[in-house]
Amino acid sequence: MLGKCRTKEATVQGGLSRGTSNINVSYSIYSSDTLSLKNIVGMIEDVLKVKVPVNWGALPYRKKEIFKFYETKPILPTFSQNVSLRKYILS
Repeated sequence: MLGKCRTKEATVQGGLSRGTSNINVSYSIYSSDTLSLKNIVGMIEDVLKVKVPVNWGALPYRKKEIFKFYETKPILPTFSQNVSLRKYILS
């Protein structure tokens, strides 16, 4: 499992609202769903009714390959997920 899918990383300059002093603060935006790459490809195949040509395991893992997702930056306080990945693929 890869953890939550990181969808976007944003750098907000000048703070989020009037009166804040957060200059050049980095925030991350995450999906509310936890999906592996296989889950995402499976969802695309299911929604679009196509076969995605993926050869799972074709390449060996690299040394020190990390498969855990680390939330190192705070989530953007004004962000809320309005559309699921499935609905986005359908649109």
